[in-house]
Amino acid sequence: EGGEARVKPLAGTLEPRSILSGGQLDLARWVAAESCSPFGSTCAALLPPALPTEPMAAAPERPAGPAELPELFLGADRLARVRREVDRHP
Repeated sequence: EGGEARVKPLAGTLEPRSILSGGQLDLARWVAAESCSPFGSTCAALLPPALPTEPMAAAPERPAGPAELPELFLGADRLARVRREVDRHP
């Protein structure tokens, strides 16, 4: 009585129905047994990821203005020019 832990009865359910279907639970049981994984972890792997609790940081601002365009290698010697550029930047 004094040192025994007691389990309280459930007050209710959080969801009106199961999040995972019967087929998904069967699949989770099979995967857990085959992979020697905990059943709860296997069920969690079937669920979508949780939403972030904190807002994502904004992307850093980029300076306004036209972006630098890459050089186009045109003409009959373009392959040789590309090779020279590649050799310049190992």
